[in-house]
Formats: sequence, structure tokens, C-alpha cells
Amino acid sequence: MDLDRGTRTRLTFSERADWSPLWSPDGHWIAFCSTREGAGNLYRKPADGSREAERLLESENLQVPESWSRDGRYIALSELTGGGGWDIKVLDVESGEVMPFLESSFQDISPAFSPDGRWIAYRSNESGRYEVYVRPFPGPGGKWQISTSGGGAPLWSQDGKQIYYATPDDKMVAVPITATESTLTAGNPVELLDTEPYMLAFFRGFDLSPDGRTFALLKPAGEVEEAPDRTHVNFIVNWFEQLERMDAGVR
Repeated sequence: MDLDRGTRTRLTFSERADWSPLWSPDGHWIAFCSTREGAGNLYRKPADGSREAERLLESENLQVPESWSRDGRYIALSELTGGGGWDIKVLDVESGEVMPFLESSFQDISPAFSPDGRWIAYRSNESGRYEVYVRPFPGPGGKWQISTSGGGAPLWSQDGKQIYYATPDDKMVAVPITATESTLTAGNPVELLDTEPYMLAFFRGFDLSPDGRTFALLKPAGEVEEAPDRTHVNFIVNWFEQLERMDAGVR
């Protein structure tokens, strides 16, 4: 969508499903999941549509791209295993090598690189409910729980000093983060927005603008029968001023 001109341009032309688009940090590529050749695997295509889509991985498992490291080298992905669980893996875009990051008997999903590429936030139900955690990348190292009463769909602020996530009771919260070379400290969660009308939690349905002042959120457009063409995007502006008025102390 060209927001200035108000026009839409189609990027993919497969008769099968293409979804979960992910921009490369330099804006030249869009990675996405597609079933055009069987299972939902990773592809990428130039953002200007100048070349055909390139398949990045071949697997019998569904693979969803979730986060592209700022240096452009790695894509963190969620993979649905044959047993119905989710694992987190990392693709080295340059070499094509796939590295396991977190494989367990739990549902580990929604990886998000920190801006410096040294940490990955994710959600897991290892405690019996979904919580947000952080581990160092590529590891090994410790593990830190970020959420306090359930959470999912983590997203780092542009400076790496906060993690945003969605809560089970339809709130978006921010948690201050202080990281050193080998450890990480999380502050108390601060509620930012009531997100009840929006789709945020499983595969992250929101993003933050580069200047850190505007959230974009996905909102359902009713039942599929009522609105087969879902093109509604909501932008939350001036949320930082709202936070300051709340005197939450998050910067």
C-alpha cells in the first residue's frame, strides 16, 4: 500500500496462500510464507517486484518468518513440527543454513530479534500458560521471563530498551529492559493500550514505526462472508504523549 497515493500494488501472484510478510531491514526484500510448492515454506521477493519469488527453505513443516535481524543476515522463524508443537529456528540468509534456536516439548513461538541482534524474545507455554521470555542469540546463556501474568507476540523498541507484548486480557504493555554483555534485567510492565478489538497475540498483529511513536494494529473486518477483502489497518498515533500523561515513566 502506497500511503501517499492511496494505491495498492500486488506483490505475489501464486494461486496458493501467501502470508506473514516480513520486510528486510534495508527495505529491498519481503520474506513470506507460501504453500505454492506444498507445505508453507519461506520465500523472499524483491519489494519492487522486479524478480520472481525465491524459495529459501524446503521442509515438510510449516515455517513462518517472524523477525529479520537488523544486519540482514538472519531470519528467525517459527516451525510447526510433525507432532503439532512449535519450535524456533534461525535461517542464515547468506549461507542457507538453518540453526535450531529453541526445540522443546512446549509451544515455543513468535521470536523477535533485539535491535543489536544479541537477544531473541519469544513466547512459550513451558510454565503452563504463555509467557514472554528472552534468551541470548546465538547462545548459550540464561533465560529471563519478561511478562508477569501471561503474554505473547513480543516486539522490541527501536533502541532495545523496551519490549512490548500482548496480554491475555487484551492489553498491550511495555517492559523496560536493561541488558549487559551477558545478563538482562526486566522492569515492571506498564499498560499502554486496550487492544480488545485487535488481532495481536498469536502471530504478532502489530508493529511500531521506526521513530517509535506510532503503532499499526490489525483489526478484524467482521466475518469472512461479510468482508472477504480485509484491508483495514488502524494506526495509533500520539500514544507516547498518552503514556506521558499517565506518568508511567517509560521512555
